[in-house]
Amino acid sequence: MELKGNIDEYGVADIFQLIGQQVRSGVLTIRSSKKSIEVIFVEGMISRSHPAYYTQKQNPLGECGLKARLITEKNLQKAVVVQERTMKPLEDVLMDLKFLDQIHIQKLYDFLLWETLYEALQWKSGDYEFVAEDIKHDERFSDLVSVDHILLDVLRMIDEEPDLLRRIASYSITFQKVETNGGSEPLPIHADGDDEETYEDIVWGLVNGENTVQDIIDQSLLGRYHTLNALISLIDSGKIRKSVTAKIAPQKPVIRERRLMAYVSCGIIPILVLAIIALRGGATVFPAWHAVQGDVLLQAQASSRLARISNALNAYCLCFGEFPLSLEKLVEDGLLAEEDLIAPGGSQYRYARLNETGSFRIE
Repeated sequence: MELKGNIDEYGVADIFQLIGQQVRSGVLTIRSSKKSIEVIFVEGMISRSHPAYYTQKQNPLGECGLKARLITEKNLQKAVVVQERTMKPLEDVLMDLKFLDQIHIQKLYDFLLWETLYEALQWKSGDYEFVAEDIKHDERFSDLVSVDHILLDVLRMIDEEPDLLRRIASYSITFQKVETNGGSEPLPIHADGDDEETYEDIVWGLVNGENTVQDIIDQSLLGRYHTLNALISLIDSGKIRKSVTAKIAPQKPVIRERRLMAYVSCGIIPILVLAIIALRGGATVFPAWHAVQGDVLLQAQASSRLARISNALNAYCLCFGEFPLSLEKLVEDGLLAEEDLIAPGGSQYRYARLNETGSFRIE
């Protein structure tokens, strides 16, 4: 199976769900105006994700290792030369040369997966192509992750990031450790003698007055969400403070209405709907859907849009106690985009309330 198209019409979350539901194996390439990524699927599960590359010198594993200061530029160049001569995977060469061990490679691939998808799930324009092929998953370096798990976690992180950035202000600022009373020694990270390493421990160890927030993200391999949370925890506990007075470029705000639309599109709203209905003991709403004939992608697009409309209708009913008079009301309230009301063939979806709170029909 080969799928290709534009993410302006068919969102990244929808593409992931389609491949996951069809239990496909292959490589999904997504290209925005500035960047391309690859997502490796094995039987509908995500194996790896990283920026696309065309030579071993561009291999994101090596670049990520450099930023994390786990490998030197000189040693990476040696490994690339050996890889090009032997054609062995770069991770195996790095282990053979004892430049990196298995645990560090696991951390690097895990970081690449979550950070790449964190970025890609916010793209609103670009194109994609999925090429089906047999993929052998290497269990030494990564676990298979379900699409639903990725979408639930990453979209939640994206939704919470604006609140975190309001506390941190910028990825370019630096922090310094707070000294003890009148002394030069920083406050201990564990006042209670607990020696178990936490995210705060890792981040605190990288705070030195020179590393920016982005440097700490790259070196900790925790990802931006967990790093920002750890920094805020350290600030609140009085362990660190900001050490920069330079002008800070404002971060581009994330519009929460878009996050709500993302939740609707990937199926999170239906989960909440069912949970609330179960708690309230109410009746379940069953929409009548009409199958759209055509190729696999058109059917998937139609199914996705119908599901999105249905989810938005249910969410509206939960909020206001009744279904809206028209689908346009869902667009006004930010639950849908105007293009969601257009079927893949170009016609507009029609909607009828069978009663105020019981059921509805979409055609």
